[in-house]
Amino acid sequence: MTDELHHEDIEYTYSPLKCNNAIRILQLQPAESKDEPLHACFEEVTLDNPGEYEALSYTWGNAEFPEMLLLPDGHLKITANLAEALKAFRARDRPQRLWADAVCINQKENEEKSSQVAQMNKTYEYASRVLIWLGGGDESTFRSLQGYYELTEKLALWWRSSRSKPYGNSDYFVRLDGPDEVTFAESLEEDYEAILDGARIITEIQHSLMLHGTWLTDQIMSHNLNLVYERPWFSRLWTVQEVALAKQPVLCYGRAAHSGNNYAMRSRDAFLRAASVVEARAIFHLQHTSSYSHRFMDILETLRTQDCTVDHDRVYALLNLQSPDIRFAIEPNYSGPVTHVYIDCALQALEQGNADLLNSAGLWTSEEKQPPGLMINATQYLPTWVPDFRRPSHRRQLPWLRRASRFQKSLNGSLTVKREAHKGRSFSIGLQGLLIDRVASGRGASLPMQTAFKYGEPTVFDRTADLVKECQKICRYEREEDYPAGGDLTTAFWRTLMLNGHCAKFGNNTISPKGVDVLANAYEKHCLDKDGEIARQPLPDLWLLDSEEFPSPLKDMSMEVQYGGFMYDCIRETMDGVVFIMTDTGYVGLGPPGIDTGDLIAVISGTPYPFALRPVNGTEMFLLVGPCYIHGLMDGVEFIRAPQTITLM
Repeated sequence: MTDELHHEDIEYTYSPLKCNNAIRILQLQPAESKDEPLHACFEEVTLDNPGEYEALSYTWGNAEFPEMLLLPDGHLKITANLAEALKAFRARDRPQRLWADAVCINQKENEEKSSQVAQMNKTYEYASRVLIWLGGGDESTFRSLQGYYELTEKLALWWRSSRSKPYGNSDYFVRLDGPDEVTFAESLEEDYEAILDGARIITEIQHSLMLHGTWLTDQIMSHNLNLVYERPWFSRLWTVQEVALAKQPVLCYGRAAHSGNNYAMRSRDAFLRAASVVEARAIFHLQHTSSYSHRFMDILETLRTQDCTVDHDRVYALLNLQSPDIRFAIEPNYSGPVTHVYIDCALQALEQGNADLLNSAGLWTSEEKQPPGLMINATQYLPTWVPDFRRPSHRRQLPWLRRASRFQKSLNGSLTVKREAHKGRSFSIGLQGLLIDRVASGRGASLPMQTAFKYGEPTVFDRTADLVKECQKICRYEREEDYPAGGDLTTAFWRTLMLNGHCAKFGNNTISPKGVDVLANAYEKHCLDKDGEIARQPLPDLWLLDSEEFPSPLKDMSMEVQYGGFMYDCIRETMDGVVFIMTDTGYVGLGPPGIDTGDLIAVISGTPYPFALRPVNGTEMFLLVGPCYIHGLMDGVEFIRAPQTITLM
């Protein structure tokens, strides 16, 4: 009793660490009961030879410290969440060697804190295991793991089977093989916890299957996954590097009471956040192969929705996840505006040849469709060529970005960047490329998968048919039938609506030349014609929905009718939220939201897609609108004249 009173009366005083690569290891003493006080002592080691230890990954929670950690020379006040974790990990018969940042770093000594944070990547990397503390849970929480295994197995089997089988006649659908068709789920070693593997699988399929709304929510709720993914750990940005660097991440629960509250819509969003953590870990490990060494920007993109207190940390918190061979020369500096951090990050990425960054930038991703003036105040606004990491990522919204492996990855030479300095900082850049054409007209609509219907309102099926007819008018009544890239305009039109046979509906297959005519004719006959077999159904979208419980009548129809329904799904998926465009010289394609008549189509050296640019009045500079799909320009362009410098602001 006297010893415990002594601990409670005296606050522990840290001794300075003896060298730069030293860390403190917490030796947590055993206890028979979780209700016993926490006793421990510190051991100073170097990262050259730290011995075996386990590192904790957890959230601090509220800045309240109601619990005590008792040490030989005093006590440390700790948060309730850390105390709960330490009691859960405490052994009954032997000391545990642990590392937890809140106590193993002197939080009151800024110099030590900066030094320890700088080497935190090694601290987590050298740990034998990283124990991910998700908090307390009851039997329902643990039963959710069983449901998780079932869902993971179901999705994995479905995903592999859907990618391996062609649809219908093999004369029309051609299976694609090759390294570009290997997904994260198939290519990475199965060394993660089952709960992490499942999230990675769903991250792969959620966009290609357009699984939004009630389906994914129902799966999460029916398997009790909300009890896992709504935990704060999955939403915090700083925890990502901890699991990414871990040799063996282990998800851990306690048996404290759980509130049992269910929030269906929150569950879906929380689940997708959890999936993004897993995807970031996968990308981090892929960076160690030469072909993926430029993928750090993908990690920043993947984790845009994670929570952090300061927006600077959307870059700073992830710097330790860079490739060992290609790194940014960025030092954390919280005194400057966050826009400068993002500008420096984007500029260095482009100078390293990461042209994919431009796909995540542009007016199409911004709420500010037009900057406030020619002289941009970069303390408040970002140049259009810089992604805004404070906003959710849009990179999978455009169908040609979702199917990036189908299109050539490096076009027209290498990316070259010229800095246009303004008061010591580059707010505009010069890229080599060619201005190809100008947008003459366009049509677009929102065409989400329809699962709810309201009397008197047009169905998505009807809106899709109307959009296709409007696009046909643009082509047929205003242009010649020959196509600039070769072939005829009609074929180019239908291939554009099905993303040249690469829409997600095709899985691991593409469309043959013969199949284009077959699918187009079937769609025109049974969907565009109001007397068609599908169009005359009272609610075509509902009639086409197919599930195990309610199979679609389409399966009992002729193959021609099935092809018509299949083509409708492809067109709706491809055209949802994008703009069908036609250019002055007769190219057809798809543009991002916000593209407008008068925008220019450019090919930039080293980039995988054509881009839409908007001229800035009175200058020779341009605003980046976004990446486009232009039929006939997706496999490279032979420059018939020397590239020019295209200045983006």
